Amino acid sequence: MMVLQFKSVTKYIGARKILSDISLIINKGQRAGLVGRNGCGKSTLFKLIVKEDKPHRGEIIIPEDVKTGYLPQGFCELHNEPGKTVKDFLFEPVEPYMTRLAELEKLMGQNLTGKEMEDILKDYGKISGEFEKRE
Repeated sequence: MMVLQFKSVTKYIGARKILSDISLIINKGQRAGLVGRNGCGKSTLFKLIVKEDKPHRGEIIIPEDVKTGYLPQGFCELHNEPGKTVKDFLFEPVEPYMTRLAELEKLMGQNLTGKEMEDILKDYGKISGEFEKRE
């Protein structure tokens, strides 16, 4: 299954051609890396993928069920949090769930009544379900 396709994509910034007749296909399960000099169009390519910008020519095809995202270079500094990593930002939305699951796991190790354990397991299942929805 194809998750991304560029068909003869060209992009200008002002009069400067940044991307010239780019064609590529990335299929489900494939991994791709993007390496290049400063100013060669890497960030521009990602902005096209997340529909933050449009090509001047060509077509970009991304199936509706494919989610895309882009964390711009310098993102942590822009948000005045230079010590954070990309991983920190990616997992931040699920951090409260992970913290609560750890608390519940700790409680499970204590001497509890059947009703207390039942309540904890119910809460654990509910939170686990919410966590899985976000994956």
